[in-house]
Amino acid sequence: MSTNPVNVGLLGHRWGAWLRNHSSTYEVWCSRVQSVTPSLNAPTTKYWEIGNLSPVGVVSQPVEFRVAMEENLHNSMIDNILANGSGSPVAQFTAGDMINTVNARLCVVGRDINATNPSMEYVLDNLATAEINYRFQIGGPCTVTYSLEGRLGNLYTSGSLLHASWGPMDAVSPGAINGKDAWVHFGTGPTVPATSKAYRLQNFNIRIAFPIQPVRELGNRELVGKLADVPDVTCDFDLLASDPQPHNVWFDLAAGGGSYNFTSPKTINAYVKVFDPALAEATEPPLVSFRVENCRPVTADIIRAQVRALATNRYSLTSTSATTVNSAGVIIFPGAAPS
Repeated sequence: MSTNPVNVGLLGHRWGAWLRNHSSTYEVWCSRVQSVTPSLNAPTTKYWEIGNLSPVGVVSQPVEFRVAMEENLHNSMIDNILANGSGSPVAQFTAGDMINTVNARLCVVGRDINATNPSMEYVLDNLATAEINYRFQIGGPCTVTYSLEGRLGNLYTSGSLLHASWGPMDAVSPGAINGKDAWVHFGTGPTVPATSKAYRLQNFNIRIAFPIQPVRELGNRELVGKLADVPDVTCDFDLLASDPQPHNVWFDLAAGGGSYNFTSPKTINAYVKVFDPALAEATEPPLVSFRVENCRPVTADIIRAQVRALATNRYSLTSTSATTVNSAGVIIFPGAAPS
């Protein structure tokens, strides 16, 4: 440290983030962000030799950059940018659209105390989407967590910033959406709640994990790039045990009736509809909807009974295939999802 810093410290409200899609056509100010963490990893190997008590050398691999960002779900702006959209979707987009986004850019800007405009900017470039987690829960905000990986990182200081001004504040979208306004449906779609709504749910999570393949070459001290492969889509949920649910959704009655046959799990769609908390309950159209296609149980806690606590069930699902071509099995709708 050559000089005593001007700032005593910088709280979260002194930071913000810009996200640009891979075509460089659209960029958005990321609203309702709860945390953002850009980081780097420089894999390093030490070398030793017989007869020497000290390392004799070190070799570093190309530096890799990562960023994790969490937002309170309120619209589909950030994930639409990662699907190479405009950030203001008017039509559906899918997890499959995110596979080819390998040159997104995230800029984390910070401003000094009493400053209006940015004073520094961390820029992570050539980013590919590694993972997206949608979490719908009771007693707290529904959230989205993004994990991105890239090959370039820079810190810009005053006078050389990519963004000279602060981003526009979102005064329209909800500040957060609690789980009470997230309706989950299994099987027949969200249009008939009486027959398809999941009751007593405590949480529901959608995880889209894109295997990332780094590309290297001889004679290059930087990564050539990072490529995202076809994602693995999984869901999990907890609910309070009540009647035969959720087993009556995922398993058929055995021949002759009277019991559910756990040896033959069914494959059905899962839907989530997220409504505006400022409107009357379940006012159509919702703010955003999700369809996860062809879900099948992989593991399940058939019952978890415990003293002085409510009994629960827990299921983990995998999306076995995509009905919608090139969607990777997850479709995101601005508004209502069709059955």
